[in-house]
Amino acid sequence: MEEQYQPVILDGSQRRATAPTLARSDINRRRRPRFSVQGQAEVTDGIQRVAGKVQELSEYGARISAADRMRPGTDFRLTLNILDISVALKAQVKYLTDNLGMGVEFQEIRRGDRPLLTYVLGKLRTMKMEDFVEVEVVTEPMAVVAG
Repeated sequence: MEEQYQPVILDGSQRRATAPTLARSDINRRRRPRFSVQGQAEVTDGIQRVAGKVQELSEYGARISAADRMRPGTDFRLTLNILDISVALKAQVKYLTDNLGMGVEFQEIRRGDRPLLTYVLGKLRTMKMEDFVEVEVVTEPMAVVAG
């Protein structure tokens, strides 16, 4: 059975205006609050799977660090694991950062996962970074030890 996805932005009026605006450093351009977080991300582009860390999360996107980055404009499937909750999305790379990070915008969310994402964001509003357990991403297969 194939997973079903629905658009992240249900109302087209929530999209950013395309009219040019003056850049001001004292104005937050974000559509929704962004929270610092420590979690795991699994990026799937066709048959390629890349493990990474979630650094920031909002309702419409995330910043993910991974050893293998994709180019801006690349569409992919994304699984986020934060606070022991897994959320599946379809996303697109919007920009790259110097420190191996990718800014991604969520395009679609797996049916039934929107309440989970809302719950995680609600918890993040009240948490401090010290509340997170350090996550280590292992990208090498584990060796089997015969005993």
